[in-house]
Amino acid sequence: MSVMLKLSAFADEISPNLDEQIRVCRENKVTHFELRGVNNKNVMDFDEALRREIKTSSRIMGWA
Repeated sequence: MSVMLKLSAFADEISPNLDEQIRVCRENKVTHFELRGVNNKNVMDFDEALRREIKTSSRIMGWA
């Protein structure tokens, strides 16, 4: 039996910067990550502008 594992990461442990989080994950072939924080803001504190930025960046990178 073959088991396919998916590598994941806590992106905020890479950097508080979203673009850096995405870049490092892609360079290391990480296809799933937990988005707990961006720009030193907890996910529960994201405003509408930051949510749009995350959505746009995710689409550009092919993740949404």
